[in-house]
Amino acid sequence: MGLTLVLLLPFIGFVPVWDAQEYWKCAEWIPKPPWRWTELFCFDHPSTFFLFLFSIPHFITPSSIVLTNALAFTLGLVSVGSFYGCLRALYPKLSTIETALYAGIYAAQPLMLGTVLHTTIDTGVLAFFPLMLCCLLHRKIFLATLAGFALIFTKETGAALYIGSIFLFLLFFERRAPLERRLRYAALFAVPLGTLAILIFFKKTVIMPDTPAMYSLFGAIEPQNIFAKLLRGLTFHSRMRTALATVFILHFAWIATGIVLLGSACALHPAIRKRIDDN
Repeated sequence: MGLTLVLLLPFIGFVPVWDAQEYWKCAEWIPKPPWRWTELFCFDHPSTFFLFLFSIPHFITPSSIVLTNALAFTLGLVSVGSFYGCLRALYPKLSTIETALYAGIYAAQPLMLGTVLHTTIDTGVLAFFPLMLCCLLHRKIFLATLAGFALIFTKETGAALYIGSIFLFLLFFERRAPLERRLRYAALFAVPLGTLAILIFFKKTVIMPDTPAMYSLFGAIEPQNIFAKLLRGLTFHSRMRTALATVFILHFAWIATGIVLLGSACALHPAIRKRIDDN
């Protein structure tokens, strides 16, 4: 966590650009009278918690870049600390130094640092998703639900990550638990999703009834159209293919891909796993 601060503090006065600037403007508008409900749905995302969180610096000192960046850096620390907690839960035999080293590698990742510095709703996902996983792995179910609230009310992908994580947790980590406990957990985990459904209904009928939605979560674009356009873009658009190749090769994504594939092969193939254990 200290490494994250050392790398980020020189940029405490960084002025947001591109989409980060647009989200900053949404948060900036919230405290201005009359209070604007609609700004909590910046670009029609279900980002009510994240935008309200980032409106707090503007309540204290309007248009404060330093306070906003300090809050974003705090979320970065939450992400690194949560990742460390996940490692401690998944690999308890690792020494403290080894665990800290792996967490340090995560903390120094340019993508992680860039997501924190270029503050958007993805910054919230970066913080709240590891936090939720950490709470789950340590069996802090109520805290995991609260982190799930924050994750869901940050971005649509947060809801998908929440559902997938809860499903895998109940399937693999609680499969031998009594049925009563699993049902109790499932009922608690369902609360954030039910709240999201209520928010969507409230938004479409009361807050912004006449405003067409931009994203499929709020019903303006049919999902099949999104996937069809994405498929056409990936398959036929030469510029998209060139961009993907550039990211894969020049950004060294092939190294991470190779590591993941090798790790998966070692974990799944008995012969490879046996040879490693023998050595």
